[in-house]
Amino acid sequence: MSNVDSHADLRSGFAVVDVETTGFDPEEQRIVEIGVVILDDEGRELSAFSTLVDPGCDPGPTHIHGISAPMLNGAPSFALIHPYVADQLTGRVMVGHNVNGFDQAFLEAECRRVGGDEMAPRNVATVDTLLIAQEQLGLEGRAKTGRLL
Repeated sequence: MSNVDSHADLRSGFAVVDVETTGFDPEEQRIVEIGVVILDDEGRELSAFSTLVDPGCDPGPTHIHGISAPMLNGAPSFALIHPYVADQLTGRVMVGHNVNGFDQAFLEAECRRVGGDEMAPRNVATVDTLLIAQEQLGLEGRAKTGRLL
């Protein structure tokens, strides 16, 4: 697969992203679940994708994400889903709660593991709903999603 930026100018819209991971360090830890919802420019859902991901190691804090090792049996590796995920994200604005501080870093690290720096997205436009919640709702600290409801 070529550079993930190769089709960046052919798409618009948003990719709402959430990942669950084995820990907090993207260089050492792995993604165990990913969900992506694609929205057009008007916010209409075009497609949705989610899957467990075999990290090739212990799933980490099961008490946080609820994903156990047996649940990962038969799940694809990130390398197997990378072409599809890269295609869905390329050229779109990535949206998520703490996407700037967490999800994007894990996605970039997983892409580099697949094929080096050429496989990692660059210059990705993002909308971080954590930052918006903190600013617009006057929430200090982490502003967990549950506090917004």
